[in-house]
Amino acid sequence: ATIVANLLHLGIKNKRVLFVLRSIFRNFACQKYKMMNELPQDSMMLYSAVNMKLRDRYNSLDELCDDLGIDRRELERRLAEVGFEYSVRDNKFW
Repeated sequence: ATIVANLLHLGIKNKRVLFVLRSIFRNFACQKYKMMNELPQDSMMLYSAVNMKLRDRYNSLDELCDDLGIDRRELERRLAEVGFEYSVRDNKFW
């Protein structure tokens, strides 16, 4: 309902367009949730996966966390437990 209300607020009233846009937004939200849950639970695998995403897709840790809906502090805490620290300059965990 919120998606439809926002689209109506934008002046989109065609029911077919509303349906398609709502489906796109829902699909995007599901993919984002799926990506977040696909992050490995194993710390070393998490380290590798996060650095790969930072290298291939994101310019910063904040961008990665915002896009995937990840709590940055929690991610940094988990990786710090096994000795890794984020470097802003290098955009990766060491």
